[in-house]
Amino acid sequence: MSEKHYSSKDPSRMEEVKKQKGRIPLIRRNGFVYGFLGLLVLYGLYGLPHFGSPSNYEIVLIGLFVLLGLVWAGIIFTDELKPEWYRTLTVVVLFIVFAWLYYRYSKAEWGQMAFLFFNPKIISMAWGTLVTGLGITIQIAVFSALFSTILGLLLAVFRSFNNRIINIFIIGYIDFFRAMPIMVLLVLIYYALPFLGIRLTAILSGIIALGLNSSAYVSEIFRAGILSIGKGQIEAASALGMTPVQTMRLIILPQALRVVLPPLVSNYVSSAKDTALCSSISIIELLKAGLSEQALLANPSPLIFSTVLYLIMFVPLTRFSGYLEKRMKSSQRKINL
Repeated sequence: MSEKHYSSKDPSRMEEVKKQKGRIPLIRRNGFVYGFLGLLVLYGLYGLPHFGSPSNYEIVLIGLFVLLGLVWAGIIFTDELKPEWYRTLTVVVLFIVFAWLYYRYSKAEWGQMAFLFFNPKIISMAWGTLVTGLGITIQIAVFSALFSTILGLLLAVFRSFNNRIINIFIIGYIDFFRAMPIMVLLVLIYYALPFLGIRLTAILSGIIALGLNSSAYVSEIFRAGILSIGKGQIEAASALGMTPVQTMRLIILPQALRVVLPPLVSNYVSSAKDTALCSSISIIELLKAGLSEQALLANPSPLIFSTVLYLIMFVPLTRFSGYLEKRMKSSQRKINL
């Protein structure tokens, strides 16, 4: 039996396998695994019943096929020498097979479901409204992120100077906007400020409300990054004659930015999803556009498609946040070494 399928992470284990070559149990051998898989494929092609609701006897045949598939997967998962990609491929194959079995034998009304929830004709009719809503969502998300970043950074920097009076106001600001429901904040800014002589457009009100709420969290993120910088560097900068502002700009912030970037991106994603709350002040953003088109066309396909657009926007950002976090941890380990 070839050893190329076995993991090379444990050389001593590999040597043990080489010494025991010829005495490896039958079910651990690649020939047995591949042969078992071949029998399963033949069973699936010729032993399973045709499409439709199966009889009791046919249900037994399907159950036996599922059981044999699980046994085959169990053989792979219990073999510690199989490489990780082997197990991953096994999970993917099982998922595909079970999904195919459900599609083949369930009583689901696939055509009716596609007409109601994934109707291209309905989506094309709602396309213009959805694109307009998407543009408004992106506009509010981007500008509120910029506003919250600038304001949150300023709050964190001023708080780092440890002025007791300033810190009381900053802590009060953070606690207030973290506790304030965003929808209430939207209503107050858009509907209450005109009584004070301040009239803002709905979109600008949404940007300010989301920015104020997010800035409280951004401030805490930046503060954590600033506190992660060692006091020795600050003392060294002071010994070189740097002012507190120069120390913050040249020493602390460049290093803190690498620490805060992953949680910042996660906060931006969370804040961007809150743009859906802007519909409470008559903004037709993406989710509201999907809901209005659903009601107008009596079909939920536009709402489902608006959800797909949300996923297209936010899943890459979430993955990017995870990538940044891994890079940061890797860089930190290298520094520690």
